[in-house]
Amino acid sequence: MATKQQNLDDHKIKKEVLEVVKKYGKLPVDFRFDNDIFDLNKALGVDKTAKLLYDGKKDKRTIIDKTISAPFQEIRKFGISKEKSEIEKGKNWYNKLIYGDNLQALKYLLDNGYKEQVRLIYIDPPFATKSDFKNGEVKAYRDKLEGAEFIEFLRERLFLMRELLADDGSIYLHLDQKMSHYIKLVLDEIFGKEKLRNEIIWHYETGGVGKTKFAKKHDTIFFYSKCNSYLFYPERVKDQRTEKSLKRAQNPTGARILSSDKLKYPMDVWNIQALNPMEKERLDYPTQKPEKLLERIIKASSNENDLVLDAFVGSGTTCGVAEKLNRKWIGIDAGKLAIYTSQKRILDIKNHKPFIVMNSGLLRKCLVKN
Repeated sequence: MATKQQNLDDHKIKKEVLEVVKKYGKLPVDFRFDNDIFDLNKALGVDKTAKLLYDGKKDKRTIIDKTISAPFQEIRKFGISKEKSEIEKGKNWYNKLIYGDNLQALKYLLDNGYKEQVRLIYIDPPFATKSDFKNGEVKAYRDKLEGAEFIEFLRERLFLMRELLADDGSIYLHLDQKMSHYIKLVLDEIFGKEKLRNEIIWHYETGGVGKTKFAKKHDTIFFYSKCNSYLFYPERVKDQRTEKSLKRAQNPTGARILSSDKLKYPMDVWNIQALNPMEKERLDYPTQKPEKLLERIIKASSNENDLVLDAFVGSGTTCGVAEKLNRKWIGIDAGKLAIYTSQKRILDIKNHKPFIVMNSGLLRKCLVKN
């Protein structure tokens, strides 16, 4: 609860800003800072962002200050690192697979030097399907949360992720049609609606047709930056032009591109094939995403040696692609199958860099596996 002195200070600031605006008709040049530094609406207490209201919604400070921080304990190291870590005060750097509740793990990272150190976050959380996902008889993860419970579950984690992001960092959040419209409002609230860079449509042509409705053939990926200035390299992920567009380029009267230009910048609709059962990279983990999808994201929004984080690591696609692209990475998951699958995926990469499997919270020795 705000103190009387805080209310008086806030009132004084608002009054002074209003007097400046009244005198000049607008803010003078000396007051025109970047919106990330100075926001007049915020200074005046004006917030035009649409927000969701529901039971159990916590305020930002409660989430950041009151979330339990669960220490990490080493389960096993793979390889010996000789690379010094600036984040970890001179310790040797190891990429990390962390087994445990990602809320507590994110808080531990935030409390231990990782604030504003992550360049890119990609998450593919549960989609509120009310289902159990298995690989044969082995349970991969439960997706039982729905409604307000699911929204607040994800919202809490997004607040911590924003604190971990570098000022020029970005987050990509992968959802489907069940909850994307709700979570869009949450992202607007946390990052600011003006920080939405793209609503990306991942279009996948899989088998099956719609008999009582149109067949579902896409997911949604929201791309937000933390600030107005952020890393983005579209030239790194150019697409091959179709034969049809190349033929048009050879027609002087019908072309708007050079016939020699065989690549094009990607649009916000990505035609990337979903993994079929016989795909070489398939690991038999439910909801596994193709490496090509993550390759596009990581190349566009990070540089080599940048830190990439996936707090719902699943089959380890993010970590595996980050490893191949020479990025540092951290993967977190509460599922044993996810940790086993991701660990094997990294070990199968030739000349992979040293990494460590850790537990967040009480040590679970049953995870150790030779």
